[in-house]
Amino acid sequence: MARWTYNSSLSDIQNSISDEIMINMSPRVVLQSVFSIDYEEYQILTSKLLCITQAEEYEHYCLAIVVSWVASCKFGREKFFFDKVLAALKKIQQHHHSYLMEAVTSTFYDYQFDTCGISFHSIYDVRNVILHHGNIDK
Repeated sequence: MARWTYNSSLSDIQNSISDEIMINMSPRVVLQSVFSIDYEEYQILTSKLLCITQAEEYEHYCLAIVVSWVASCKFGREKFFFDKVLAALKKIQQHHHSYLMEAVTSTFYDYQFDTCGISFHSIYDVRNVILHHGNIDK
């Protein structure tokens, strides 16, 4: 049974994700070892994320995006999710890209997620780390 419903706000969902991860946080943790969602939760979360249109919202909901992206690996939807990420990046102004990369980097460091020693310079670096967390070989 899902922890959230379609009536749950994205903010409430992200807060519940954060709370659960904080309980199990440890250095260089692989996300799936401290937080996992089922397919119904993935659908709910993804539907909320697809409604985001502003760069500021992407920055604010980085944790939810990372969790959903990792879960997309589990459900065989990573390519679809990555394509949505690329499409979203194309829709926002170029000068926001560096802020988004900083927000993603901060999310990984704030929650002590393993970055595999990769420095985030592009969305492809982020993808490589996401694939690691989703246990998918490139």
